[in-house]
Amino acid sequence: MHPPPAMEIVPRRKKKKSSDRANKEDPPAADDHISALPDCVLGHIITLLPTADGARTQLLSSRFCPLWRSAPLNLDCHGFGLGGSGGIGGRAACLSLMTRALRAHDGGGGGGPVRRIVLSTSRHPAAHPYLDRFLASPAIDGLQELEFFYYRCSTPPPPRPPFPPPARRLAPTLRVASFGSCSFSEETASSLDFPLLKHLELKEVSISEESLQALLAGCHVLESLELTRTFGFRRFRLASPILRSVGVSVGVGDEILEELVVEDAPCLQRLLFPMLLCRLHVRVIAAPKLEVLGWLPDFRPRLNLGIDVPREPNTNTLSLTMAMRSVKILALRTQYLSLDVVINLMACFPCLTSLYISSVNKGDEENNLWLHDEQLGRMECINRHLKKIILSGYVMSCVSQVNFIKFFVLNARVLRLMGFEIPQVMPTKWIDRQPELLQLKDRASSDAKFDFSSDKWFSCPVNLKWVSDLSRADPFIWSSRQGAQ
Repeated sequence: MHPPPAMEIVPRRKKKKSSDRANKEDPPAADDHISALPDCVLGHIITLLPTADGARTQLLSSRFCPLWRSAPLNLDCHGFGLGGSGGIGGRAACLSLMTRALRAHDGGGGGGPVRRIVLSTSRHPAAHPYLDRFLASPAIDGLQELEFFYYRCSTPPPPRPPFPPPARRLAPTLRVASFGSCSFSEETASSLDFPLLKHLELKEVSISEESLQALLAGCHVLESLELTRTFGFRRFRLASPILRSVGVSVGVGDEILEELVVEDAPCLQRLLFPMLLCRLHVRVIAAPKLEVLGWLPDFRPRLNLGIDVPREPNTNTLSLTMAMRSVKILALRTQYLSLDVVINLMACFPCLTSLYISSVNKGDEENNLWLHDEQLGRMECINRHLKKIILSGYVMSCVSQVNFIKFFVLNARVLRLMGFEIPQVMPTKWIDRQPELLQLKDRASSDAKFDFSSDKWFSCPVNLKWVSDLSRADPFIWSSRQGAQ
């Protein structure tokens, strides 16, 4: 039997500012390929930029001046004016300024002068008419993306205002919408119709389950849904023939979500939990295309994921009617590493290829010694599918972590990458000790690479922007790591 080829250990350090950078010669100037693009393409690029950056393109060339004036704006007015402390006169002046700025901009292309608007205003009743007047302005006809949020203005804060009636007229053209800190009556939710809306976020919104179902029924092409600390219902049944990505964040308070039932979601590919501050029972009945799941948290000493019936009512639990062979990517956030829990999960998700684990506590809650070698042959995930494991917070002195890692080193037969997000840059001597400590020479996969890095591997909790970004095959990994295999 031939010995496996030499293992590859990749130590990575944080980038340092080079002291001799000034002494290096500047690279030769690259060819100007941007100016060769047609006006329609350049105009679209300007549209996607924040307003300030779009305006600065005029400094590049005189050619950009008419493009800027004709490109629909990406206008972020967050925290600007409408809910400020300037009183009625200040709000009126800000409203007038914003409206005149939009009217002075051509917009071109028949789509109106603005493509995207981000607004925030106070919950104080005196501020509401100014938001209503702005939303009713012809200057934002044809709006494609709208994000607005009512922020608190006092303690205790005023009640959440109702969904602003003038916003209804924008529904026919909206493709992306985020509604924050308002309330939806059943009548309002039932009356809204979004024929083009693909991405919807409800943030700190008060809404009943009946109203939420009515609102979703009016979204005919919706691909992603984010429920961020919503309240007014304790149970949500997800039954959608079109949704591809769902993100759920649960805060604290009265009437918060306690149970999510994925009842019938034939197109659902991702079920994400950016933030869970309270227990949530997730039940998956029918989601045949579900590939990505996480972060699944644990607020007790053990992560407890039940199959069919939750084992403990006060923990976050996931119930499955059957093993889900479709799930390929799983992210766990746990207080303590538990090999038994992960082994049970791999039985639930036998085709898992990527596993991310964020371990909060570095103590030895369990020794994680594996004493059941007779079961290894029946573990499909370990033997045939698991290719990538990323672990944050690796501490060499923690025996339970070392034993946990050694199990996968010695038994994961198709492993390609095991990444370790270490707390700080470690000396070379520390790196040199890892092969012996983790028994890397006895690894089951000769193709496995082991990467020790103080740079971030993944985002925990998941970046909210990545919930709706369906172009990201893996919503947990940082962009700079997307190619890691």
